[in-house]
Amino acid sequence: MTLDFGDSNVRRLPIYLLIDCSESMVGEALDSVNQGLQQLVTDLRNDPMAVETAHLSLITFAGKARQITPLVDIVRFSPPSLSIGPGTSLGAAFELLGQCISREVRKSTATQKGDYKPLVFLLTDGMPTDNWQKGFKKFKTAASVVNIIAVGCGEDADAEILKAVTSNVLLMKNMSPGDFKAFFKWVSTSVSTASVSAGKDGKAVNLSAPPVGVFETAGSVSSSAKHVKTPSQFILSAHCQGSGAGYLMRYRRGSSDDTYQAEKCYRVGNDYFSDAATAPSGQAVDSSKLKGAPACPYCGRPGWAMSKEKSGLICSDRLELGSKQAQVMFVLDRTGSMSGEIEGVKDNIKDFMDFIQSEGLSVEVGLIAFRDLEYGEQPDLLIFNGSPFTKQAAEFKVQVSTLQPDGGGNNPGESSFDAIALACQQPFKEDVTKILVLITDEPPLIPDGRIRSVEDVIRAMNNVQIDQLYIVIPERLNSYYVSLHNAIKGEIFPLGSGGRGGTGFRKVLLDIGRSISVTTRIG
Repeated sequence: MTLDFGDSNVRRLPIYLLIDCSESMVGEALDSVNQGLQQLVTDLRNDPMAVETAHLSLITFAGKARQITPLVDIVRFSPPSLSIGPGTSLGAAFELLGQCISREVRKSTATQKGDYKPLVFLLTDGMPTDNWQKGFKKFKTAASVVNIIAVGCGEDADAEILKAVTSNVLLMKNMSPGDFKAFFKWVSTSVSTASVSAGKDGKAVNLSAPPVGVFETAGSVSSSAKHVKTPSQFILSAHCQGSGAGYLMRYRRGSSDDTYQAEKCYRVGNDYFSDAATAPSGQAVDSSKLKGAPACPYCGRPGWAMSKEKSGLICSDRLELGSKQAQVMFVLDRTGSMSGEIEGVKDNIKDFMDFIQSEGLSVEVGLIAFRDLEYGEQPDLLIFNGSPFTKQAAEFKVQVSTLQPDGGGNNPGESSFDAIALACQQPFKEDVTKILVLITDEPPLIPDGRIRSVEDVIRAMNNVQIDQLYIVIPERLNSYYVSLHNAIKGEIFPLGSGGRGGTGFRKVLLDIGRSISVTTRIG
């Protein structure tokens, strides 16, 4: 691995460590990283050239990216004790790295040589949960002249993403304490080698060879290993119902099937849960794949369940999966441009319901069709034998067939928020998961009818405890509906990415069904 440090008259060799502290690193892995950092600093302090030349900075990333230690010399670098956070915000880490390099690395001037080209070591064990391309683009704009070595550890690291970041990619086969120790030893040796080269002439240098049996280069990975179809583990968060203290539970995938066996739990502090409130979400969990439960580390209860307030998991005397019943109310724009979506709901509702029911859930569906209240176009509530909900896909299809796309005025929006408020007034059952699916291609009218603000519609959903909200809109409208998305659990799906109506809309509808199934099971 050859690195170029440029001009020979610069003064410092900046070393930036980007360390993944997401929940999948909880336990032995993060303990090994903390020990490795201690050993790294000890080794470099025993190297006179590294002490003279190298400067270290530490950036961690989980749900947020933080610069834990600004760029300082080896003697003043004090290894912190790293803690776990939710999410894997690789894009945020790169954006922050660019800001730090722009601020801390000295540039050459007419009278003074700048620092050597920074050396970045990235360590991560999973898939990013944020827009990493956007963050990386900002990083490249702010700090284009760097040497990056990316190390993916464990089964879930995505080699293709790392190769898009740098050509210097290594994969750590395992995540044992010995392998992490070898990694940090290799980092210290590489920094020492780079320090010597920079001190001599500042030209290109070959880093020391990676430890045999610990790393392999990304180019040598088989195609099946490049793209992990299913994650090797799931991490769930919970609280002790007695003390209220938080913990994480690890489920590990079996070797012969796609089920996940309970492995171990780990205590975490309140800072984890405060970050979780704003962290980007990762992969959803299908609880039907989970086997067993680790005992609460505080009170020893052997299972977990959803809390009565549905605010998260708590320990329990037995394992209790999520609700087995769901009621789904579609809130559908039926103005003139929505003919494809009306047909899409009608033609694919059976497959939508069949999929959810095949996952072991009992589902009822209903529909409110809205247009524009400013033009006197009142919403239509479908009724099935006296009820706004039905379990019969054929009955639902017949009723939807009566809807004709028309109306909608020349004003900039439709009455979607008032229609959501009307949906919230329907007689949902007490013991079911309450779900709304909004489908529209226009912004909401605000104020409109009874709803005067975004806060009004959020309040209406919270008052009746809507559990999930799915929004299907063109991407250009995301800013109009993101407040709803942030307030209620669910997802935003792009309308029209695969064509309006037809097979493209069928895929969206089935993707919603999958998300409902997974989210309802896990709560």
